[in-house]
Amino acid sequence: MKQSSEDPTWKSEFIHGLSDTMWKYEQLRAGQVYAKFMFNTREEAENFALQMSRAEPDLLSRIESIEASAVWN
Repeated sequence: MKQSSEDPTWKSEFIHGLSDTMWKYEQLRAGQVYAKFMFNTREEAENFALQMSRAEPDLLSRIESIEASAVWN
């Protein structure tokens, strides 16, 4: 079922899913940031890191929390 922005249930789920903290996952190659991804929860970031380590075991990765205000104005 397609959700529309006019559906109050969609808005409520979106607003309640937001937090003040986001999680940044970075892949590193030769000490340089190779790729960045943002996640809403630490669990999402850790699951992604696990999948990426299986796909590209030669890349280092790090996960850090950041304030959402640093990402969104």
